[in-house]
Amino acid sequence: MDNQTSKAKRIAALLGVILLVSLYIVTFIVSVVDKSSGGKLFSICLVATLVIPIMSWITIWMVGKLSGKGSIADFDRGVKKNDVNKDNE
Repeated sequence: MDNQTSKAKRIAALLGVILLVSLYIVTFIVSVVDKSSGGKLFSICLVATLVIPIMSWITIWMVGKLSGKGSIADFDRGVKKNDVNKDNE
C-alpha cells in the first residue's frame, strides 16, 4: 500500500473518531448546563453515531478505489479469485 493512501485513510479514520468524541463531550456539557436542549442534541448525537462511521467507511473505500489499490473497506477483501472461480464451475 502506498504511503500517501495509507496516510489519507488514517486521517479519515482519526477525524471520524475525533468528531464522535467531541460530539459526545459537547452533548454531555450542554445537557448538564441547559436541560431544555439536551434531548434535541442527544437525538443529533445518535444520528451522528451512525452517519459518521458510515461516511468514514465510504471515504476509506473511495480512496482505495480511486488509487486502484485495495483497502480494508473492500467488499471482497477476504475472498480469493480462485475461490470465486470454483463457485462458478
